[in-house]
Amino acid sequence: MNPFALSAYQMVGLNGHILLIHLGTVPERTDKFYNHLPRLIRTLQRRGYEFVPLQEAVR
Repeated sequence: MNPFALSAYQMVGLNGHILLIHLGTVPERTDKFYNHLPRLIRTLQRRGYEFVPLQEAVR
């Protein structure tokens, strides 16, 4: 599954969500999610999402 190919239903559901990523992975793993984070951020920004500090999001 391509993590960047989200359906319209899923995209509507992302508003207000907090993305939490665990950076600790074993060195043997080659599929580390954080390596894809810049692309994910760019993709979501192109789709109109914006990223804000947590303090601002929970006001």
